[in-house]
Amino acid sequence: MLTNQKQVRFAFWAAHPDLKCVKVNGKPVREFQQPSETRSAFGDYINYLHNDGQISETLAAQATL
Repeated sequence: MLTNQKQVRFAFWAAHPDLKCVKVNGKPVREFQQPSETRSAFGDYINYLHNDGQISETLAAQATL
């Protein structure tokens, strides 16, 4: 079970190596600055993790890319 946002983000990028992650100075930019395809995939991934019982409802509601 994933218990924090850092773990969720790591798992997301590991599961989606083909998606673009916009970075500035080596750090990812805020979620709303990421491409829409990436943001949409992250939302779908969060829903999947929550429905599969891999993250709590609280984490699903708070997780950001």
